[in-house]
Amino acid sequence: MKFLLVDDHPLMRLALRAVVTTLDAQALTIDAESPTQAREALSSHSDFDAVVLEVRLGAGDGFGILREVRQSRPKLPIVVFTGSDQGRDLIRAVDGGAMAFVHKRSGQADLCKALDTVMAGGIYLPPDTMALLKTARFEA
Repeated sequence: MKFLLVDDHPLMRLALRAVVTTLDAQALTIDAESPTQAREALSSHSDFDAVVLEVRLGAGDGFGILREVRQSRPKLPIVVFTGSDQGRDLIRAVDGGAMAFVHKRSGQADLCKALDTVMAGGIYLPPDTMALLKTARFEA
C-alpha cells in the first residue's frame, strides 16, 4: 500500500508512518508538509491507496487540497487527521469529500479503524461526532 501523509509537523508524520506500517509492514509513505508538496506528490505518484491529511496546515489550506484531490481522484480515500475539534471543520471535511475524520487526540486504534474502514470503501466518523456538531455554527 502507498499513502500520502500531509502534515506540517514532522513528528506527526513520523507517528502517522508508524501507524500505517502497523496496517501493512511493507507500506510506502510519501510525506508532504505543505499544500505545495502535497500537490507535487500527487502529480508525481498516481498510485496512492489513501491520503491522510491535516486540514489546518500552517503553510496553507488543507481544505483546498481535500477539494483538489476529490475532484481529480474521486475514489481515492482521504482521511482527515486533525488537531481541530471544531464541528465546522468536521462538516467542511465531509462536505469536501473526506471519508474519515479523526482527531489527533484519538488513539492508534481509532486511526487504524478509520484507515481500515476507508480502504474497504466505508466512511468513518469519530464516536464524539454529535458533540463536535454541537460546536458548529450553521449560517443561513
